[in-house]
Amino acid sequence: MAGENQTSKEVCDDIAFFGGDPKQMEQEETDFFIHPDNWLAFVAFNAAQTQWVLDNKGRKFALNYQNAEIAWQKLNMNVEGDDFRKVQHLERCVRESV
Repeated sequence: MAGENQTSKEVCDDIAFFGGDPKQMEQEETDFFIHPDNWLAFVAFNAAQTQWVLDNKGRKFALNYQNAEIAWQKLNMNVEGDDFRKVQHLERCVRESV
């Protein structure tokens, strides 16, 4: 069984059969920098990832902010003002990417 960052043997065999390079399918672990001014919004957004409302096709439609607020309270997070707007921006980015 393949790990999270590994492509299954079956998929690799299929890619090779059709002339592709299976190594191109491997995901690289990537570190990225989050500016300290954006840290709370980033953490709050990640904490609310289980609070998505899905559309009839199972795609992420909107965060349920009432439930997200409960998650944030449980984590002693105060998400207001600019931080809340940043969370909303991240939400829009996710919606536009699906």
